[in-house]
Amino acid sequence: MGHAFVLPLCDGHHVGKWRWEQQDCMPADKLVSISSGSYAWRKSYPSQRALWELVRITMKLPVDIWPSSKILPRSVA
Repeated sequence: MGHAFVLPLCDGHHVGKWRWEQQDCMPADKLVSISSGSYAWRKSYPSQRALWELVRITMKLPVDIWPSSKILPRSVA
């Protein structure tokens, strides 16, 4: 859906490469990477859309740009 819809993840949350500082300060149930699988991720974190909205709110950006569908009509694509 484009760069405006990317979640900024650290290496730990992306592929599970945790730094020792992260391992020491984070609860064990939050040391889950998105590459571990969506079920494991959803057990520890809210939906990806909810996280995206949280990032947008934190950065003071609008959250009402979420498209109704990822499918584009032929005239746009």
